[in-house]
Amino acid sequence: MPMDLSEFDDRFLASFVLGSPDYDAQLYAIRGLLRLHGQADEALSNEIKEIEAFAKQASGSANERAVDDWIDHLHQSVFQDAAHSMAAVGMLAPFVESLFKQAFPGIRDLLDRNGRAPIPHARWTMPKDKQWDCRRASPDRPHLVDGIVELADATGLAADLPADLHKTLSALFGYRNKMFHLGFEWPDDERSAFERRIVAAGWPEDWFNQATSDGKPWVFYLSETFVQHCLATVDQIFAGLGAFVRRND
Repeated sequence: MPMDLSEFDDRFLASFVLGSPDYDAQLYAIRGLLRLHGQADEALSNEIKEIEAFAKQASGSANERAVDDWIDHLHQSVFQDAAHSMAAVGMLAPFVESLFKQAFPGIRDLLDRNGRAPIPHARWTMPKDKQWDCRRASPDRPHLVDGIVELADATGLAADLPADLHKTLSALFGYRNKMFHLGFEWPDDERSAFERRIVAAGWPEDWFNQATSDGKPWVFYLSETFVQHCLATVDQIFAGLGAFVRRND
């Protein structure tokens, strides 16, 4: 007899395909560290404002020392922001990848148990050991974002996920790749290429902030707007997985 799922919310039902990892505890830890970083950023910003205010009313050597101190703090803030941005993407990107990497085999097993077939799709012509691997895209190539979106389409999960998922994931993993391979200060051509990509991909302007040098991009950061968008997307993924289980179990 089928289980009565009416008493469970979608967030709980998502665990039916996600298995044993404690994603709620992981997400709680991520939010906690992001909150601490936000407090540190606010503290540094307030310190910079205080130094600036003192410099404006000081004169002579006191003013010179204050201005030098203000410049040093501004320089420090560039790299603190970069460190916090790398920490944010270093938590969010693997978390999202893990969600989907865990979910799709769970969806496969759920459909098999209930005698349901996935939707016809080019993915099913791939080698069988690659078909449910979201890190692979058809015809058979490494591409995480396309792999996730393809599997969502091929299973019907896409109907339960945010409409802008591809755009969100391409921005998140595109930035992750740059930061993890190139560090805080990318080569000039990489900075220019990423600036062009933001426009070409249609990513909202407020998803990334940047420090500039001589009017050109210097360091890119995830904006608070995009971090919150990613967290909201994670909540929608949980809800979408639960809704999928409800419709297919």
